[in-house]
Amino acid sequence: NVIHTYVTTEYYDFTPPNVGDYIVVVTDSDKHIQHGLSAGNSYSFTAGDFKKLAGKATLTIDGKQITGAVVIPAGANLTATADSGKEFYTDGNGASIYFSGLASGIIQNFGFTIGADSKSATLQFPDAVINSFECDVHNSIIIPPLAWINNPTAGQVNTAVQFSWNTGTPKPNGVYTVKVTRLSDSQIVDNADITNKFYDLNQPTAASYKIEVSDSLNTITQTVTLTAVAPTYDYTFTANDYTNLINAGATMTADGVNVIAGTGFNYG
Repeated sequence: NVIHTYVTTEYYDFTPPNVGDYIVVVTDSDKHIQHGLSAGNSYSFTAGDFKKLAGKATLTIDGKQITGAVVIPAGANLTATADSGKEFYTDGNGASIYFSGLASGIIQNFGFTIGADSKSATLQFPDAVINSFECDVHNSIIIPPLAWINNPTAGQVNTAVQFSWNTGTPKPNGVYTVKVTRLSDSQIVDNADITNKFYDLNQPTAASYKIEVSDSLNTITQTVTLTAVAPTYDYTFTANDYTNLINAGATMTADGVNVIAGTGFNYG
């Protein structure tokens, strides 16, 4: 059988109607060129198949989006993209988007390979007798980005100051990286991978520190200032006490140091 087609474009999409060998001949006013091709099995993607994509995904054949019924030849590269808020998945039956058919005498499913983001899936169309197409998706799981739960801005030296954060998207093995930098001299005082979702800052030096926590996608930071712990006394000499001492024409020392208002004493 000979199929004659006249076109005004510089290309022609030939869809083999049956399995077999074909010779495509292109002729202009001067000469002709020809090319041989072998057509394997193909599948007539129906309007019913197209409806199975509605609200779920889009499908392209060799980069051209399917918008209705079309013939898919063996070897064609198919790419499916899940709609916004949707994603493909894999369960005990295989990929959620697939063709079914007969190959080597065995009825089987030809599942798409789902990408790591679950938003895309690809398939090189098999040379098989395909009889059906199925597509299903789940709603995408939205994971909140890494964020602080507790991020204090002040604390005291030699006293644990706790920072905590939400789950985010941990690194492999559930790891978060915590980096602590003393800002006065840019010294990194801690840099650790931990699986906890909290970190206790405990430093002996009064200074400001930058806390950085990283998961696999984001980094959050917080600056905290640690101050020296104020001493405590059993009794503090008051301004009134000091006035009374001066009015009495007396002076007082403690361990050889003159006592003034604010001097602290401990029993014993």
